Amino acid sequence: MPTKLGLAAKNTYEWLIKNGAFSGIISSVLFPLILVPLLAWFINRVQSLKDQDAETVCISVPAELGDYEFKLRYVRDGMIGWRPGTPLYKEDYPFIGGANNKCVTIAFPRHYGVQFKPYVSLKGKPLSFDQVSELLQQKQTEFHDISKDCVPGQPYVWFLLWKYSMIEDKGNELPTVTANPACEGRPIFNNFFAR
Repeated sequence: MPTKLGLAAKNTYEWLIKNGAFSGIISSVLFPLILVPLLAWFINRVQSLKDQDAETVCISVPAELGDYEFKLRYVRDGMIGWRPGTPLYKEDYPFIGGANNKCVTIAFPRHYGVQFKPYVSLKGKPLSFDQVSELLQQKQTEFHDISKDCVPGQPYVWFLLWKYSMIEDKGNELPTVTANPACEGRPIFNNFFAR
């Protein structure tokens, strides 16, 4: 049974034939050079969107941290650890919402799942790592594995969420190449989610 996209493509093609779109030298050159690749790209894009999944990650922020910037780092797709020559992470997404409840939606390939890790930035803020860590620890039902950034000078407080699985970021060389003794030899963990 043809799909809606297939029927639309067929109807469009028939309309082009009926209206003489392929007559003449210009049309016979333009069609294969422009329209065919464009149609192939469009069909591929629609198919790739069908193979995506998404998860909305929400956190309840302590009142004292309501104006702090919380972000979610999209580490990588699937459960595989970091491999040399690949980036350590894909992208950072800001949590959006009110002062106390913030959410972010991440899209990832269906059937692979996603590794991610939330953090809060201390840039330009008065509280220290220890103070922020203590505030997060008071919400023991939500946050755990609270840690400093392994890169010296980065004012980030990393944490995991109990709601999601925890997975070791095997192969991640960051703890072995930094000058931060707090991270030396300590494995890095991420949250993991898949349907």
